[in-house]
Amino acid sequence: MVLVSGLRWRFTRLLSEAKKIQVFGNGSAARDFTYIDDILDGIQKAIDNVQGFEIYNLGVSRPIQLSELINLLESSVGVKATIEHLPLRAGDMRITEANLRKSPENL
Repeated sequence: MVLVSGLRWRFTRLLSEAKKIQVFGNGSAARDFTYIDDILDGIQKAIDNVQGFEIYNLGVSRPIQLSELINLLESSVGVKATIEHLPLRAGDMRITEANLRKSPENL
């Protein structure tokens, strides 16, 4: 399965090239990473259950902290990350998480 996230691929590439990973803030920001197969499954379920016009959120609803993601990638790649902590960017959300109340799984 493939994660829908440029972050995972960028961090993995930087790790494998022994380059710094820029982290805005202390790494406690969390994102709701989702497998592409799960998104495709959700789209198919929404199509199969269409009842007029609806908007569905698709995701996992299990945010992972960036520091945890980096730790997992370090273990997978076998390289210790060099992290450059930068100030938080204006407008960045501390946590993003899909609201699955209307997702096809709940149809």
